[in-house]
Amino acid sequence: MIEGQTESSPACYCEEREKHPVGFLEIPEGYCGICDVCGKSGHMRAHPRYATTGAWCDEHWADVVSGRSFGLHKLLWYILVALSICAAVVYWVIKLVS
Repeated sequence: MIEGQTESSPACYCEEREKHPVGFLEIPEGYCGICDVCGKSGHMRAHPRYATTGAWCDEHWADVVSGRSFGLHKLLWYILVALSICAAVVYWVIKLVS
């Protein structure tokens, strides 16, 4: 197990760094990736809910695991709800006026 990893945390690519260090030359020692969100040193891991891999610092990894990250699907959902409410209000006003 890599230093700093717990049994419950998913495996990262630090072992690959030890085997093939050439691909990780620009990444600080002790890390295997650069956070996709903020650019800090982090670890490359499989996403817990989607079939993708990314690199996250510890702060943003906690957001990903907890589901606090704001994805495009949430934005689209909020837009859909807002449009539905607007349509209902417009329908109600038209019905009230006529």
